[in-house]
Amino acid sequence: MKTLLIALIVGVCAFGATAQNKLTYTPYMQQVGIYFSSENVTSTGYGLGVGVALGFGDHWLAQTDVNVHWINGNAVSTRFAGGYKRAGRWAPAVLTNVTVLWGSHTEVLLEDGRRPMSPVPIIGLRLAPLRFENEKGFVSALEMGYGFGPYGGNCPELSLLVVGVKL
Repeated sequence: MKTLLIALIVGVCAFGATAQNKLTYTPYMQQVGIYFSSENVTSTGYGLGVGVALGFGDHWLAQTDVNVHWINGNAVSTRFAGGYKRAGRWAPAVLTNVTVLWGSHTEVLLEDGRRPMSPVPIIGLRLAPLRFENEKGFVSALEMGYGFGPYGGNCPELSLLVVGVKL
């Protein structure tokens, strides 16, 4: 009981300390390309996406977005990412992400005749070395990502340009 009480007090103190951090809400638009290739599923495309970035304090970042890719049909990706960014005008970021790829793709049936899973989950890492921000928003160029999916799949991604405006 004593340990539980101490843990509760420490948790309340930590919550009070983090409650002072500022939270920023930044919707953004991006040009993004993706190529997922595995033994059974291939999906590729380049297109547009919209999302929202949440900044916690000066260094922590969370993003979610939806993108439409046109080349191999109409593929759609939904990404959830979180990571660390540098504070200041030049604010490069490193994010871990989970992407769900669904919609049109090319597939090869499994050995037992079943279709491969759809939607396709992808876990990866994203780098934004040319990310710049100020009090009005941010701009990022050449964001690169790489992920791994089922059936031995790999998935490089490239966002050519990302522009966000803080609300």
